Amino acid sequence: MVKDGFLPNLHTYCALINGLIKKNMIEKGCQYLVKMLDDGFSPDTILYTILINQFCRKGDIIFAFNLVNLMNENQIKPQLQLYGSLINGLCRNITRTRVRDPLLSRRYIEAKQQLFN
Repeated sequence: MVKDGFLPNLHTYCALINGLIKKNMIEKGCQYLVKMLDDGFSPDTILYTILINQFCRKGDIIFAFNLVNLMNENQIKPQLQLYGSLINGLCRNITRTRVRDPLLSRRYIEAKQQLFN
């Protein structure tokens, strides 16, 4: 693309980073994120949502929340889809943890019953 005289824009970087992270090429995706920043582009709400969604799907909830904090520091307002991604990621993570930790599972069930009763 660059060889042909076309320079990537924000949308190009978003599509590229999203595809790489979906293919579990997280390190390569982060390299392009750094290149994007070096080229003078700032991540927007859409790119942050893409990144947070993919990291939640991979089970890296802590990194996803670090990205949310970074959004807040950069005064970027999250969209509704971002919260959905976080909720889905937390639910998946709780389900995985419940299977591994019976005590946590029992506490989760008790808290859920108190919440909905």
